Amino acid sequence: MAAKDHPQLGSFPSTHWSLIFSARAEDSLRRRRALDELLRLYLPALRAYLLYRRQIEPHRAEDLLQGFVARQVLERELLAKADATRGHFRSFLLKSLQNYVFTELGKSGPKEVALDLQHPGGAACDVFELEWARQILQETLRRMRDECARDGVTARWDLFLCRVVVPTLTGVSSPPYQAVIERFAFRSPEQASNALVTAKRQFERTLRAVIAETENAADDAQIDAEIADLCRTLQNAGPLGVDWDRVLIAGPQGPSQERLPAVDKSNPSELACLLSVRGTPEGNWQPAELADLLRHCLETPVGEYLGIDTSPGPKKEFCADTPSEQDAVSMTLGELFRAACPPLGLLIALKRHARRLTGPGASDVPAEVHRAVYFASIAAAMARHGERISKSDPEVLRAAFEQLATEAWIEDRLRGLLGDALRRLSDKACP
Repeated sequence: MAAKDHPQLGSFPSTHWSLIFSARAEDSLRRRRALDELLRLYLPALRAYLLYRRQIEPHRAEDLLQGFVARQVLERELLAKADATRGHFRSFLLKSLQNYVFTELGKSGPKEVALDLQHPGGAACDVFELEWARQILQETLRRMRDECARDGVTARWDLFLCRVVVPTLTGVSSPPYQAVIERFAFRSPEQASNALVTAKRQFERTLRAVIAETENAADDAQIDAEIADLCRTLQNAGPLGVDWDRVLIAGPQGPSQERLPAVDKSNPSELACLLSVRGTPEGNWQPAELADLLRHCLETPVGEYLGIDTSPGPKKEFCADTPSEQDAVSMTLGELFRAACPPLGLLIALKRHARRLTGPGASDVPAEVHRAVYFASIAAAMARHGERISKSDPEVLRAAFEQLATEAWIEDRLRGLLGDALRRLSDKACP
């Protein structure tokens, strides 16, 4: 049956034809390395085809794969017949395997079956697509790990692993930022946040490179579309309970080829969450992460948050003129917001500074945290002074306070401050 008759077989990856050309090279070492890379990428999908589509027993499927590689790929130089002008390499490879299996098993062998595995929600899922998504993630993580080791930044990989990969794929709570700061010797939560953003950027960059190579994506739009398709496949799959140990039969593996157990065993929805990680401070932060960063922010001295320079000369952000302001700059943000009468000028300075930090690229701390400081400054002015230091319409402020108060990561005392400000708005006490 032709590959074109089965849209789901598109899960077999395209690849750079340069890799295939290298596998044809006269240089034996170059040829062997290219061939090893091709087989490492394609064999899991081919194995899934034999096990699930053809319903072949694991030991027999492995024999067929080894025979296909030995007789067709090596002895008959199958790759020399591949033609970039005649379609995808995946279609060529799959058709070749189909022909080989038919010759080996004949008409007595198991027939192809429709491979629409059902999860409890009832949506159909193609195991080929799932296995390829796992391959994409596995390859991305492997490359990122090896790149970090090569560049001497293994701490970045460890940070990404403990704060993103393991919590996303296993449901295990990520360590709080204080533990991260102590473990990796960061100076501040901002530095820890910056390091995590850097790690996420590296992951996203590596993911896009893997997509570009294996899916033959020519530009950013095609890469975005491919990632979106993979995410949809995973999100629609739900928990399947597929016996992946049966799919992942393999020979001895070197350190660079080992598969992360979490990727092998994770449910598709968890894999979709990992595919969606982006290397930007804004967005893609879990509530627990935002809660940790907000907590650290509220424990930061006001003067440090504002960047006040106590040395002689021009002040960087704010000049504390009155004794009350001079005392208040040494408070933490949390203490200032809890104070009975925080200096109004300091609240205005905080509001302005926090607003600047919510801009794109203005801070390595997520914009959501600075936005919380922004509205907390406005709320404190309302609740403690009955003053509205924002030009926003009262109804706009009301909606913003109510929305922020419902966020799971907002500290309870900050939520209480927002409630006080909302009551002031309701009493129309603010001009």
